[in-house]
Amino acid sequence: NLRAALLALKADGYALEAGGDPLPPPDPWLIERLLLRRAVITGRKDGSLSIDLALEAAGLSYSGWRRGRRWFRAGRVRVPVAGLADLIRSKRLSGREKDRAFLSIYGARLREWAASQPPRTRYSRKP
Repeated sequence: NLRAALLALKADGYALEAGGDPLPPPDPWLIERLLLRRAVITGRKDGSLSIDLALEAAGLSYSGWRRGRRWFRAGRVRVPVAGLADLIRSKRLSGREKDRAFLSIYGARLREWAASQPPRTRYSRKP
C-alpha cells in the first residue's frame, strides 16, 4: 500500500521526501527502510497542500486508527487516512512545535467543521 501511494503521488507530480531528504523511486528496499524507521513521508507540489504520510501517530493505536479511518484517492489508488478527530488528538499529544502551531491556527476551525458534518461524509469508511 505504501509503495502504491508513493507511486500515485509521484505520478501526480508530487516531490517526495523523508527527513527533509528527497526520496528516490520507491523500490522494495526503500519501502522496507521507511517502514522500519516509521518515517514521515512528505509530498510537495506547487499550488497544492503538502501531504504527510505518517506511519506512526502519537496516541493512536493501529486498531483505533483502523476503526476511525477514512479513504481518499491519490490517482487511482485508495489510501486510508486517520479520521479528523484522531488527527487532532494525535497532534495534541505529539509535543511537536509544528503540531502546536497547526492547532493554534486551525484547531477551532477544524472542530467547528467536524461538528457541522453529517455522520457520514463523502469519505467513506469502507474500502
